[in-house]
Amino acid sequence: MSKKRIFIDPGHGGHDPGAIGANSKEAENVLAVAIALEKKLKAQGYEVKLSRRTNVYVTLNDRAKIANEWGADIFISFHDNSAVNKTATGFETYIFNGSVSTNTIKLQKAIHEYIVRGIGLRDRGMKRANFAVIRLTKMPAVLIEYGFISNLNDERIIAFEIEKQARLTYEGINNYFGVKISDPTPKKDNQTHFINTVKDHVASCWSQHRILPSVVMAQAILESGWGTSDKAIKANNLFGIKAASDWKGQTVTLPTKEYVSGKWITVDAKWRKYNSWGHSIVDHAQFLKERPRYKAIIGNTDYKFVCQELQKAGYATDPAYASKLISIIEANNLSQFDNFDKEEEKVYSSGTLKAEHDITRESAARRKIIVEAAIKAGYNEIWREKLEDGTITADDVDALATGTIVKNHK
Repeated sequence: MSKKRIFIDPGHGGHDPGAIGANSKEAENVLAVAIALEKKLKAQGYEVKLSRRTNVYVTLNDRAKIANEWGADIFISFHDNSAVNKTATGFETYIFNGSVSTNTIKLQKAIHEYIVRGIGLRDRGMKRANFAVIRLTKMPAVLIEYGFISNLNDERIIAFEIEKQARLTYEGINNYFGVKISDPTPKKDNQTHFINTVKDHVASCWSQHRILPSVVMAQAILESGWGTSDKAIKANNLFGIKAASDWKGQTVTLPTKEYVSGKWITVDAKWRKYNSWGHSIVDHAQFLKERPRYKAIIGNTDYKFVCQELQKAGYATDPAYASKLISIIEANNLSQFDNFDKEEEKVYSSGTLKAEHDITRESAARRKIIVEAAIKAGYNEIWREKLEDGTITADDVDALATGTIVKNHK
């Protein structure tokens, strides 16, 4: 099969900066995405041409003309949206609102589906419009609006997460052509793999520290970009916990974005470094539990309340931190991991420890649930000590679960 030709059109340029946000310009944002995408596509073996690769202006007619004369197989135009209403948010794609080929519809669907599942913004849908560049081109053409530059939260993504936008668009293009990616994103960047990798560690945050698993996982996803951030890769730091003066472990210095005085700024910061993601999760739970300002979230089972309290307590400078966490939880059904209290209430609501469902003797997580419930029901504190020092046995669990150990208050 001959090499496919991809024409990338970063909108605006030169005397036309496009929409202007608080911290960036549309023309500069989309050019950065285009150049990052070009590199990925060429490494995959595609032929690639850009309508511009510097800050110059190219007319709409010339953009389409260049693509047509080159014989591009597909045409993709990059843009950032804008609105007077600063709360307008989301990602959307466009194809021509006249007669189009089935491949045009296929291209829009392939690209839209891949970007929307990873961009972290509201899905505004697959739309049609009479835009010149998608009307004048002869090949399947789609115009992308990555997000609203007029919205500070959208702008943080479209201006500062260039690599993510390029990667998601790259995956969508490969999806359209049915091409298996030869340099696929690392496994831990896969969302399902990420969840499966951290879910057991996250579950222990409830059994050991009474911090809601869905929220912990949402924080890990948001803070680390599904395990793809520099901090996650170089320091196994999933939660963006900085290394203060009291931190005795390893550190790494990396740049970060902070929301200060109504603007996003870039600063260098020193971060905690861990041996693994599991260690990062454990330290995160301890970090929250040891600080009085997070007291309200301990033991609370309402993920919306916990997210809001984290923001109120100043965990992050992002003014939309809570809403982002809630969106991640709901979009990925993370509340499925918040099942510990429900199981305990079902088994222990009568004040006894007689099991109403099967207990897996070999499950470490199950042992923790049983013992924590025993302590909650008023059994001797010795069980907490046994749990913490690792001496709890499967036989102990069975005895507790079947009620053969008598309650012994201190």
